[in-house]
Amino acid sequence: MLKGNIFSRAARYTGIAGSTLISVYLILVTFVPGTEKSAMIIAMPGGVLSLAWIIMYTGKLFKLGRTEKITVKENI
Repeated sequence: MLKGNIFSRAARYTGIAGSTLISVYLILVTFVPGTEKSAMIIAMPGGVLSLAWIIMYTGKLFKLGRTEKITVKENI
């Protein structure tokens, strides 16, 4: 995803940052007892970044889908 030219740089890094923060949260909650409340500080921005990434990703997929339909109709 980082080396491709399909998605924007913002979408790439937003997805990576959100996934990393959520992963850190899951590791902390699973392996370090008693960190649920303090680990939530990490999970909140991770969730927001993941949500933003999903919106950017979905928008790009819809745009690619419309472009593909137009290209197919022009070739027929």
